[in-house]
Amino acid sequence: MRAGKLSRRVAIQSLTETLDEYGEPIKEWATVYTVYAQVLPMRGEERASNQQLVSRADTKFRIRYNSDMTITEKHRLVYDGDNYDITAILEIGRKEGWEILAHKVE
Repeated sequence: MRAGKLSRRVAIQSLTETLDEYGEPIKEWATVYTVYAQVLPMRGEERASNQQLVSRADTKFRIRYNSDMTITEKHRLVYDGDNYDITAILEIGRKEGWEILAHKVE
């Protein structure tokens, strides 16, 4: 995987649970990895749902393989201030990289 194409910083976040000052659980997203990625917009669509316009933007993120990282569909990506839910993670080559398919959360 050519490093020149990996020019965008992407945060990979995990949902964590902590306790507030009253001992009540609070769920928050916390960054567990920050990586450089190639970002490839795939498609976007808008449709009406329950009298509201709903949009969806699918994006492909390519990152280097790292044996120290574990990424699942339970994580999310943050790129350019937008949150993306992961829909699939595919291996590129033989542990050369990962291709992460995600859609933007509106």
